[in-house]
Formats: sequence, structure tokens, C-alpha cells
Amino acid sequence: MSENPPAKKRGIFALYFNSNLLLRIMIALVVGSALGMICKQNLAIADSFLISSLPQAVLDWLGKTTWIDFLTPLGDLFVRLLKMIMVPIIICSLIVGTSSISPAHLGKVGVKAIIFYAITTLFAIVIGLACAFIFSPGSGLDLSDASKAVEKAANAPSMSKILLNIIPTNPFDSIAKGEILPIIAFC
Repeated sequence: MSENPPAKKRGIFALYFNSNLLLRIMIALVVGSALGMICKQNLAIADSFLISSLPQAVLDWLGKTTWIDFLTPLGDLFVRLLKMIMVPIIICSLIVGTSSISPAHLGKVGVKAIIFYAITTLFAIVIGLACAFIFSPGSGLDLSDASKAVEKAANAPSMSKILLNIIPTNPFDSIAKGEILPIIAFC
């Protein structure tokens, strides 16, 4: 008696789960954006439905009267969970990544990473300057309160101070505060 091979899943979910991760992320981005636009346009209808469908005693007990009031804690929870796992994922990724490379190749990878970082930073600067020249942000802006911005800019740390802060004096403090660059420098 021969065993039959497991049946292949068919349908849209099989197509989705067998596709490339980048494609799945892009699909989720498009679907999420579309749902966000639909919900934003229909928010007044949804809020009036929520208010009319729940008894006033329940609304008073919850202290919430709109869908945004109901959904904001869920969004905050999601962002907090992402922030919670960010530092452990970065530390584990760096440790596993560097331990899987032979010491002879580690220096080459480090140099390539620094060069890649410098090139992408240069591209970001060029794109930012091009956008500033093309779109002229701030044109027509009332600058009557510019003295506060000038004072704040005068108190900004120097470039040497910024570079010095990349090397942590206490790596555990940097981990507790979620400071990414000192964590990467420490690992």
C-alpha cells in the first residue's frame, strides 16, 4: 500500500504564503493603506454607529465615544511591543551575524558595511537637498517665532559630541534607553 503525498494547498492563501516575503509585505502595505483610507472616510459613520449602538451606561463606563478611542490603545500596544523586541533582535542579529563569519572575512565585511553606510548616507543627503531645492519647503512660512528655533539650534551638540556619543560609557544604560547606535557599537 503506497502512501499518497500530502495534497497541495490551493487558493489565494496558498499563493500568498508561498510567495516571496517582500511581495507579502508589499501586499500588506497596499491592503493596509486602502483600509486606512476607507476607514478614514467612513469614520463619522462608524462613530455615529458606535455611539448609537452602545447604551450610554457602557459608554460612560468605558469613557470612550469614538472608534479612535477604542483603537488607540491597540495601536499603542502594538508600537510598544515592537519597541520591546527591537533591542533584543538587534543584539541577537549582530552576535549571530558576526559569529557566523570567519575572522578573516569579518574585517572585509566591516569595511564594506562602513562604505555602504557612507554611500547610502550620501544618497540620502543628495535626495534631501534635491527635494529641498525642488519643493522649497518653508516658503511663505511666518518666521516670527524663529528666535526659539535659533536658540534651540545653538544648544545642539557638535558633530564631535555626536560621534563620541556613539561609543557608550555604559552599554546597559544604552540598552535600557533603546539607543540603537551605541548598542551596535557595543556589539
